[in-house]
Amino acid sequence: MDYNMLSQKVFQAGNSWAVTVPRGMAEKYGFEPGLNVIPYPVADGILYKPVRKTGQISKEFDTWLKKTAKKYAPALRRLASR
Repeated sequence: MDYNMLSQKVFQAGNSWAVTVPRGMAEKYGFEPGLNVIPYPVADGILYKPVRKTGQISKEFDTWLKKTAKKYAPALRRLASR
């Protein structure tokens, strides 16, 4: 399907404006109901990109976090008990 040929109408949804995404296009690019997106202004319109969370941290950060938590454990316990 040629998505460039599809025309969508902007409509009012509450105090905002909205536009629908054709289901085939949404599925192709991984959009689904409830997906958070970020709008980016571009030269000729608005580009919406999904917010993707990896849920992973680097090994370096994990090592640093464990070392720091061990070093400051007494102070962290005191703060937590307040």
